Amino acid sequence: MNGAILSLDKYGQWFENIKKNKENLMYVNYWTKNWIPDKVRLREGDLIYFRMHGFDVAEGKYYTSKKCAIEKAFIEFGLSNGLKNSSASLNEFIYLINQSVNEVNIDTKIGCILVRDIIIYNDPKKTLLPNKTGARIVYL
Repeated sequence: MNGAILSLDKYGQWFENIKKNKENLMYVNYWTKNWIPDKVRLREGDLIYFRMHGFDVAEGKYYTSKKCAIEKAFIEFGLSNGLKNSSASLNEFIYLINQSVNEVNIDTKIGCILVRDIIIYNDPKKTLLPNKTGARIVYL
């Protein structure tokens, strides 16, 4: 099986916003601090699991990834960034990122991992898939 597990342990508010807005999203942007996955190990269509505190809470399919400045990600991906609503400001986006990946500013480059076809589980699933505490991504 090809794919990856992305940790949501520090992305609680992001995930709550994604759940609330899921019906309006073609994909979600799981952002990281200046990092994107190895495109040799992860290809379009590979399965992505979202894990929170040892439980899988959602899944989707890897679409693409790139690095870009926070302001560009805000403009390009909008609500898919895990924003509270479509009228959220750039400062609210920066605040959301700072809750997860430390201090950033408008010019900071972030990794943008786009995942489509999101399925959010009604009940979190305990899994036998690898669980590396503290790792943001585990390749399958």
